[in-house]
Amino acid sequence: MGGPKLPDGVPFVKLLMKRSSILTTTLRDRTDEYKAELLRETYSYCKAQKILPLLDRTFKMTEVSAAHEYVETN
Repeated sequence: MGGPKLPDGVPFVKLLMKRSSILTTTLRDRTDEYKAELLRETYSYCKAQKILPLLDRTFKMTEVSAAHEYVETN
């Protein structure tokens, strides 16, 4: 795998809390072998629970309006 590595402690939570996003892709010109290796590496992080979702709150399906209001108010 190539590309820069980010150091430990990069404040991704703060980035996400501000509803910021990092959008990038370079996979179009990559080989199928490269994409497969990337998928295996990503899967290993998920399986080892090194990548976990952080849930602030959950809503019932009957509370869709309240969920939208919650998101809109940050």
